[in-house]
Amino acid sequence: MDYRALDITVISASGLEKLMFFFKVRVYAVVSLINNGKSVIEKKTHSSPGRNPNWNHRIKFSVQESAIQTSTLLFVLRQHRLFGDKEIGEVSIPVRELLDGSGTTTEHVVDYQVQSIRGKSKGTFTFSYHLRERVQTATGTSSHPPQQVGYNQQL
Repeated sequence: MDYRALDITVISASGLEKLMFFFKVRVYAVVSLINNGKSVIEKKTHSSPGRNPNWNHRIKFSVQESAIQTSTLLFVLRQHRLFGDKEIGEVSIPVRELLDGSGTTTEHVVDYQVQSIRGKSKGTFTFSYHLRERVQTATGTSSHPPQQVGYNQQL
């Protein structure tokens, strides 16, 4: 089976609205790679304070070549709260969109609107990505993808 490494850097969010300001606000992101409605893998960034958090958190996924057309990259922004965390909003991007923009060997920095469950804009989310070239696994070897690797979890 063929795979591609998808390198993600969760950079920042800005202008996040309707956060609880009575206490120190801490925001984190949960990054999921979803294929056919099932979460393949999830990774969580460290939390960062304020309405304009900065993470610069690196994550690496292995994506099956055959699943690129049906996979989705999902970023869910959450706020740490004393009595349970609250979802701020999310950004959902089909992986095939990233493939369209990955014609070069450089990393691409992109901005997306954070959407609430009701579809309202909650701010801007910035991340970078690099969808690397296809890697072929040898015939007769394991059909499992290379190990899902996260970079330094606390940058």
